[in-house]
Amino acid sequence: MSMSVHEATTKAMKNITIILLLLVSVAQAQPSITQMEYWIGTDPGIGIANPITLPTQQPDINFIQTLSPSLNLGINYVGYRSKDANNVWSHTNFITLFVADSAHSKIVEVEYFWDVDSGFNAAVDSIFANPVNDISNGILYANVPLNLGLGSHILFVRSKDNQSRWSHTNYVDSVNVYGTVSLNELFDETGISVNPNPFNDVISVSSKSIDSFRFILYDISGRKIIDKIVRGNGSIQTSELTSGTYTLVLWTTEKKIFRTTLIKQ
Repeated sequence: MSMSVHEATTKAMKNITIILLLLVSVAQAQPSITQMEYWIGTDPGIGIANPITLPTQQPDINFIQTLSPSLNLGINYVGYRSKDANNVWSHTNFITLFVADSAHSKIVEVEYFWDVDSGFNAAVDSIFANPVNDISNGILYANVPLNLGLGSHILFVRSKDNQSRWSHTNYVDSVNVYGTVSLNELFDETGISVNPNPFNDVISVSSKSIDSFRFILYDISGRKIIDKIVRGNGSIQTSELTSGTYTLVLWTTEKKIFRTTLIKQ
C-alpha cells in the first residue's frame, strides 16, 4: 500500500497557540508599531483582520498569540501584518501550519487491483484477513488471477480506516508474468525446486537463493486450492486433493510470476 501503511486524522484542532517572532529593525527616528492583525485562509482586508495584542517591548517584538478560529485539517495559511504611528502598514507576512490530530484511525479494509482501477470499494479481497498486519506484505497477499496475461503488470493497493476514509492509491510493484514452464525450467529461472511430480500427499518445495515466495495452487476449474508463503523450504500437504491436473503459480520476491503444471495421482 506506498502503500504503504496509511495514517488517518480524526478531528480538526479547535485552537492552536503559535509563537511569532517578528524582528523589526527600527531606527531611533522611526515610528512605533501601533496596530497588529492576523488572518487565516482568506485575507479580509487591511485593518479589519483579527487584532493582535501589542507587546510592550519595541523595536524587537517577541510575542505569543493564540489563534482562536478553528483550523482545518491539513495545510493552513496564516497572514499577519503591522501598522506604524504614521498609519503605514507593513507587508503581509505568512506562516504555513499543518494541522493533524495525534490520534490514529485503525485500518479496517484493504483492497488492490492489477493495472486498471475499477473504483473505490470495488476490489476487496478476503485474503487480507488482518488488514493492519497484512498490508505491509501486500505483494505477497494480493490474488494472482489465472487470466492475468503474460508480460508486465502493475499492482496497486489502498486502505480504508474505521471512519470510512480511503487512503491514496499506492503503487506497489511492477511484476512480470511468464508462461507455463516445466519444473526444470522453473528451477533454472528461480532456483526453486518442486517435487515430486506427479505427487501424492505431500509436495516438497525448496529454494537455494530466494528467501520467500508465494505458492498458489489452482484446480482445473480455476478455483484456488492452496495459497501459502514459503520461506526457504517447506512441505505442502495435499492429501485432501482429488486426483487430476493442477496449475501452480509461483510468485517470487524478484518481481516474477511463473506458472507450471502439477498432477495429483
